[in-house]
Amino acid sequence: MFPSHIAHIISDLVSANQIAAQITPATLYNHERLAVRGTSFPAVAKSAAVYMWKPMTEVDGQLVFDLTDSPRKDLDDYEGGLYNLMPVLVWAAVEDELDARDVVEAELYVWAGSRDDLVAGCGEGVKCRRAPG
Repeated sequence: MFPSHIAHIISDLVSANQIAAQITPATLYNHERLAVRGTSFPAVAKSAAVYMWKPMTEVDGQLVFDLTDSPRKDLDDYEGGLYNLMPVLVWAAVEDELDARDVVEAELYVWAGSRDDLVAGCGEGVKCRRAPG
């Protein structure tokens, strides 16, 4: 999600700039960014074929730090039960170190429906909207 999108979802008076200051690039391995069939809505799901010694797929995104309970609840409400909040390990950029990454425990909204409801890409005929990076 873009910082401006997160700022729009949460009810606290938080600007996109404040959210952007709490975000760092991150990569999640052995998962895929797909689309909900018939929409341009993205969904992340565990890869169909997972080989722990050699990641086959990855999802690049953003890791948001230090969310308080109120914004977190707003994000939970926004996801509307279509996604489950699951613990994951991501490779996240390390502050003040160019190209350095650490493994970080995080939580991710993972698709809760059937994998049959997902299609490759970010939507049928629609490109996925993703943060610049």
